[in-house]
Amino acid sequence: MYGRSPRSADARVLRSSPWLGLLAFVGPAFAQDSGPGQDLTELSLEELLDVEVSIVSRSDQKLSDSPAAVYVLTGDELRRSGFTTIQEALRMVPGFYVGRFTSTSWEVTARGFSGPFASDLQVMVDGVSVYTPLFAGVWWELQALDMDDVERIEIIRGPGASLWGANAVNGVINVITKHASETHGVRVTGLVGHENRETAVRFGGQLEEGVDYRVWFKGSENSPLVDSLGDPANEHWAIGKLGFRTDWTRANGDRLTLLGNAYSARVQESYEVAFPTAPFSYVENDTTPKNGGFLLGTWERDDSATSSMKLSAWWSKDFQKQVDFRMDIDVFDVDFQRTKDLSSDNTLTWGLGWRGVVSHLPSDFTYTFDPISRVQSTPRLFVHDEVRFPDERASVTIGAQVEHTSFTGFEFQPSVRALWNPRENQTYWASFSRAVRTPSIEENDIIFRLPFDDFSGDFFVEEGSEMYDSEKVDAVEFGWRWSPSETLAFDATAFYNHTDEKRTIEFGTPYSAGGLNFFPFVFDNKSSANAYGLEVACDWDATSDWRIRSGYTLFKQHTDLDADSFDVSLPSDESAPKNQLNLRSYYDLSEHWELDVGAYYVDDVPGFANGSYTRVDARLGWNPNPSLRFSLGVQNAFTDQHPETGEDLIGVGSEVERNVYFSLSWSR
Repeated sequence: MYGRSPRSADARVLRSSPWLGLLAFVGPAFAQDSGPGQDLTELSLEELLDVEVSIVSRSDQKLSDSPAAVYVLTGDELRRSGFTTIQEALRMVPGFYVGRFTSTSWEVTARGFSGPFASDLQVMVDGVSVYTPLFAGVWWELQALDMDDVERIEIIRGPGASLWGANAVNGVINVITKHASETHGVRVTGLVGHENRETAVRFGGQLEEGVDYRVWFKGSENSPLVDSLGDPANEHWAIGKLGFRTDWTRANGDRLTLLGNAYSARVQESYEVAFPTAPFSYVENDTTPKNGGFLLGTWERDDSATSSMKLSAWWSKDFQKQVDFRMDIDVFDVDFQRTKDLSSDNTLTWGLGWRGVVSHLPSDFTYTFDPISRVQSTPRLFVHDEVRFPDERASVTIGAQVEHTSFTGFEFQPSVRALWNPRENQTYWASFSRAVRTPSIEENDIIFRLPFDDFSGDFFVEEGSEMYDSEKVDAVEFGWRWSPSETLAFDATAFYNHTDEKRTIEFGTPYSAGGLNFFPFVFDNKSSANAYGLEVACDWDATSDWRIRSGYTLFKQHTDLDADSFDVSLPSDESAPKNQLNLRSYYDLSEHWELDVGAYYVDDVPGFANGSYTRVDARLGWNPNPSLRFSLGVQNAFTDQHPETGEDLIGVGSEVERNVYFSLSWSR
């Protein structure tokens, strides 16, 4: 149902409700495009710090002058990492925790509250949110992009809700693909590995002066992961995605972009189907079709040297079908933004928008949604004002976003950010932000039944609640950046988050109907939490041919339950590692040879019964001429296999194997 593809009946419970899976086990057994001409593929450290990002203010701003915990993965870094998906590439970001549950399921989160369905990240691809309103999270396996087409990934750790709206609680990820003028010609890429096989084809050109385009296709086939004995643990899956992008610069300076894609995926999975007569359930082995895509159009104009405007509109669709459930969701979004310099030291950015969600969720006895069909409407308004103090080399930005949701009414999400540059090579910043995570359709509408056993007629029932409210996070951050030389840079952020009305799962009142007994568990908000930590990044250009990037994360959290809470969900205090460290080396052996190595240490995660592990990846690249690229790489080089989310847990606990791969890319 939710894109999680477990290997057993118990796993399907965990896929929708990890707390019920635990009981079942212990009981019965929008993006600003930089435009053409900016090459981010081979930047010096000094140039990287001068890159303009838009994720912090919705306007171009130097990365080094951004009052937020912002990080950028460049296109060349993505290519040389050997990662072929966005979620795997996020392992390189300080403060992020990435763990793979199954072949199709990843835990991707920043600053805690981890689990199979992390819900606190807002993820966008070219301005289109891929955060699903169904269960509050991301179908990571469906975000199949050709990494050669990604210009950069901009990441904020911490709240970004005052600009990007609800659910941008612990971070914002903004994937920006290349302008069509940068992808002329033909490119064909193939990859063969132990774990995956991929192919990508791209063709681009110019229709007329100022009108550039590309069309592309990516196909991917992925093997099952294994269990602790080395046997296949879960599903095989495959996806194909076809897309296009057109960029048009008019004579008057207006910039128009039209892009879109469509995907079709097939996931082999096993799940439990319940019904109201003995033996009350059976395990279905199925291949689930998952289809969808999106279409986006944007218009931008600089109406003077000190003011600009942007209008964007997009539509996305996701469809999935299992034997007892069908999901059909359409999302529509319109966004207008205006940026104007009120004076030489004051810039005002404001905007308004609307998002509509149309869902149709027919189902059988296992799943019931009440109502089956729903239309949600969410208007929004945001205002941000940046005031600069040149004599003090400082700035202050005050802003807020107001939304009205169908489930919780008005949501107010403010932020205050201050920045000080006492020296040219040193920056201090601080912020206070509030963000909310709004209820999903599941948390409001679902009734999900699974039997205790095959004989008793007793059922667990997960029930949504109209009383379930938004989770509210207040965050304080302090940051420091220092570049002692043109080849060395440090970036450190300390943060403290307080969460109110955190989600809990509470015992409901048992009831009987039709000769069956039902024991409900209901979504509620009877928890609060405190989280704090430190994130440090260090970049060093050791020589003109050798760059080293590294990151360290320290994280701790503590959850308090209300006195009347009997929360049965998985323990959040122990669901993220306390320490993480990554070290990546990019070395040009010669004009045509590259050697890249990445090492990743992840501390133990007691909540998933997962021990600490160290992962080492290596890649050797040969580029005999500008048209050909060869790569030979290995991931998890020093271990045959290791768990990232616990060994042999129900439905998860799969182990990631060593993966040796070869790739070839040809272009002209």
